[in-house]
Amino acid sequence: MNSQEAGIALLRTITGVDMENGGGPTTIYTAPYGQTVYVFAVMVSNPSASLAGGTDYDIAGWKDTLNFSSVVASDDFLWLYNDTVGDALAPGDDFVLTTVTGSTVAATATWRLFGFIVRQ
Repeated sequence: MNSQEAGIALLRTITGVDMENGGGPTTIYTAPYGQTVYVFAVMVSNPSASLAGGTDYDIAGWKDTLNFSSVVASDDFLWLYNDTVGDALAPGDDFVLTTVTGSTVAATATWRLFGFIVRQ
């Protein structure tokens, strides 16, 4: 058993995630073969520029209409928790960020994904 199966753990850190309006879908994480992943929380931090105007980001099957407009300084961070019914990631499924209404200026951020893994 690895630490990600023993409890909630950091599953992935990804830097340079495009947060600007018109940014394309970004795959944050892919569930490993033979394992189901339950995402518990996401931390968005260290924006390269203000995320003002970023009021609508979606993660299919997890949470929609996420608002990051309060993340404006390079040392800001925001925790997101799934407090609604969500879907587990089956083996090979992607956790994808889609920008609907992103920041009004070119900006990237660091994403940290937390959850646990169950072997099938």
